[in-house]
Amino acid sequence: MKKTKHARFVTKESLTTLSSRADRMGGTADIDAIWRSMQSKDDAYSLVGKKHAQPKAKTLTSVIPQIGKPFDIESVSQAPIPIEVARKKSTSNSICDELFDGINIETSQASIGGGDSDDEDDDNNPNNTSDEEPNLCRLERLSSLLRSDDVSSRIQTLVKLKDVITTLGQSCDTPPELNFPPPYDKTTIKLNQNLSLVSDLARPPYLPQGGTNDVLQPDSPSVLNNSSISDATTTKVNLQTILDTCGSVLFCLIGDSTSERCRCLSLDCIQSLLLAGIDIGRHVPYLIPALAARFPSCSYDKDLEVFVQDSQSHELYKRGGAIDRQDRDGLLAPNCSFPVIEPSEELRLELCRTFSCLLRGLLVRDAVMILDAYFPEMIYSLQASLKDPFPNVMVEACRILVQLLRVSNWELGAKFFATGIARSVLPNCRHRNTKVVISAMDLLEASVCVPDRAKVKGAGTSAISDLVGFREENVLPIAAFYDPKYSVSVNTLAELASHKNPRVRLRCCKMLSSLLVLLPDRYDHQQRMLPYVLSFINDNSVDVQEAALGCIEKCGS
Repeated sequence: MKKTKHARFVTKESLTTLSSRADRMGGTADIDAIWRSMQSKDDAYSLVGKKHAQPKAKTLTSVIPQIGKPFDIESVSQAPIPIEVARKKSTSNSICDELFDGINIETSQASIGGGDSDDEDDDNNPNNTSDEEPNLCRLERLSSLLRSDDVSSRIQTLVKLKDVITTLGQSCDTPPELNFPPPYDKTTIKLNQNLSLVSDLARPPYLPQGGTNDVLQPDSPSVLNNSSISDATTTKVNLQTILDTCGSVLFCLIGDSTSERCRCLSLDCIQSLLLAGIDIGRHVPYLIPALAARFPSCSYDKDLEVFVQDSQSHELYKRGGAIDRQDRDGLLAPNCSFPVIEPSEELRLELCRTFSCLLRGLLVRDAVMILDAYFPEMIYSLQASLKDPFPNVMVEACRILVQLLRVSNWELGAKFFATGIARSVLPNCRHRNTKVVISAMDLLEASVCVPDRAKVKGAGTSAISDLVGFREENVLPIAAFYDPKYSVSVNTLAELASHKNPRVRLRCCKMLSSLLVLLPDRYDHQQRMLPYVLSFINDNSVDVQEAALGCIEKCGS
């Protein structure tokens, strides 16, 4: 009998048909013997083999072809698998076990050491051909499993991938938290000897280690020995290979619309890889759009210095329509609607934290300039989170935006968005949650204090008039003629100064102290802010009283 090219299901009737054909061709076939041998196995679906031959047990080689060179991922993922639907789950488990059993990946250390990432050296090295192919094939099969249409297969693969990344990442040093100093910090200001104004602002030094410039001493216990350095390098090589092979698939799974569990696991894997201190520069052009797609769309109007979520409503406002400015929507109506793309609150929080992990991972490698072209996308995404209904998302977005505005390399971009960010965070200052209010004041202070060195002023000081609800005389918005609510101005600073929580009043006093003492153009806004500092002298809290007296002492010195 001629061997069939593909496996097919057989029954006793089909064997009888084959026997009749063999008799006509002059051959013989013992149908009963073949049928008995097939019934003796647990698997009722066996491959047609030679006469009286026992069917071989199925292995992974019948599902994924093993060849001498790395195979195509797409051909493996699209190849037909001759296994019934009832055994898909067990097969996925066995494949995952084989993929992660004793994973040992050896690749070029160029990308780990910060050198050139070209593959010319790998092609000239004959020792990197035979040992890497099995491991690379396993990672390629992992990538094909992550692209599977079966949700359970993707979840099982992501769980095992997360365990491997977590295990390998334990030997890597975690980057420090973002902690950039403010631009008008005492250590970064040079006073003019002739005038008492802070007119000559020193650019803060670039600190790649999150705001600390400590140098390790030779006797320090943090210095690793040669064996530890070798183990850490090998671990980073393994993590680098996992990111290069599966990074694009993990970025696509951030927008998986079928499973929330897949999105959560993919974000966990991405955050662990970003904090591992490996080369992530080549993946930034794919990661930033994948993250920004999970936030509401946003734009910025530089003429009015406001962020725009609805372009049609904004154009109607500019033409004189009966509609209020979009940054005042949450200020007058705290329960305004907020469009969300990611339905899970916890995942929206993790999306914001991924931006922080990305910046921390690049700061360790002194490669923050890679994000220069993506600074607007990060600002748009995080600014949209300021209106999120989940309080923790608001707090995290404010914290990350404060650090982004203090990066000296992005001072020009921070100056461009400073006033818009200060205005967009004003509704959060009226929130019921104390943590949200305090984080909003942190962002308000950071945005107002962004240096404008050309004009020797704070780039966001235009928002101080919105903070105190100031409006010029005989000036009334057009929308106020149609609805009286649009003529209402809110004095947010007065609400903060009379807040019932002493922590909020103390933070408000410290914010006013920074603005009145450190801003170069502080005298232009002194008459608006100084009365609230004087009111803190009679506050019930002793800490607030001491902070107010300290502010007045600095202003008079």
